[in-house]
Amino acid sequence: MPLKIVHADITRLSADAIVNAANSTLHPGGGVSNAIFKQAGPELSKACKKIGLVKTGCAVITNGYKTKARYIIHAVGPVWKGGGSHEEELLSQTYVSALELALENDVRSIAFPLISAGAFGFPPQAALEIAVRTISRFLAEKDSDLYVILTFIDRSRVSRVSEETRFNLPLFLRKAGSCLEENARLEAEAPNETDLWEAEAPAADMLAEDLPCAAAPARQDDGLPSMNGRRLLRAPAPAAPAEEFEDPGEVLRILSGDDKDLRAIYIDRITHAPGADYVDYLYELMRQKGFEKNADVYNKANITRQTFSKLICGTRKPTKNITLALAIGLRLDLEETAAFLKVGGWTFAPGDVRDNVIKLCITSGNYNIFDINRTLFKCGQKQLGWDF
Repeated sequence: MPLKIVHADITRLSADAIVNAANSTLHPGGGVSNAIFKQAGPELSKACKKIGLVKTGCAVITNGYKTKARYIIHAVGPVWKGGGSHEEELLSQTYVSALELALENDVRSIAFPLISAGAFGFPPQAALEIAVRTISRFLAEKDSDLYVILTFIDRSRVSRVSEETRFNLPLFLRKAGSCLEENARLEAEAPNETDLWEAEAPAADMLAEDLPCAAAPARQDDGLPSMNGRRLLRAPAPAAPAEEFEDPGEVLRILSGDDKDLRAIYIDRITHAPGADYVDYLYELMRQKGFEKNADVYNKANITRQTFSKLICGTRKPTKNITLALAIGLRLDLEETAAFLKVGGWTFAPGDVRDNVIKLCITSGNYNIFDINRTLFKCGQKQLGWDF
């Protein structure tokens, strides 16, 4: 159930479907809507005229015409009237309507703008909160592998981080290079919105090869193999001979115990253990943290069922990004996360902005991966979970 925030021109993404933040008449509007109509060509206007009026909170679908998308989903969000006219519920329903249309039409990847946050006047931060909450809940309930992208021209629309980390963020950012302030300065120096769209084109094109499309080869069977039926994935070769751990559960009990000196010894030893098995370690973490279903982990880690399955089968090597996402999904503390990273051969880099943002979130008890990704996006850092 990957959800990713990107700074890009939605019309340049090669997703199966892109979403037009439409008005009820489906006439071309300003901003993103106008850009979509221009890119699609006159056939889109003709198709929209045939559809007619669309109620607020609803969505309709047309062909993508001259855009890179197979479909354009026209979603009619609410006009902001101060918050007393059920705007939040209507905006949430708008996203649901678009997502349901996507699933009905076998769409595997969909890109949204921030609906209603432009000319319709919806406060951008509230619109973002609703978008992330609605999309993540929908994907979790459907257990869907639909790839969802939220696109922005201006990073300042996602400036506020979660309540759990906000009070710590200024001090941390001073230590890490004040990335939020630097991003705000760079965006303020941008000549105009049109130039920003052009400047972001290379980043959007980079996503084109990564997005899954319905025309791609059929996806593999979703069933996950049993522990006995899988090929185990081994950790990197040891740097020096070391004792092999025969009981991962005992090691994890030590790592989660109160003896700091013994824990430090085992964290050091486990890095070089030739028998340390990433997948066995992951399953033991799941058992100790009380996760009975794989879906409960990969959903909270913002990775797909296929990625998790390949990881378990050993047909896909783990990455630091996936490992950190799984650590968030499993709600590991800093010590546990560091130990999990070392099984795969990685560590937290002391001077790395991304690593320090993640450590800050873990320390403050914020395990909402979408909150974390919103902060990483604002800092110009790679987000967790969606790993290609």
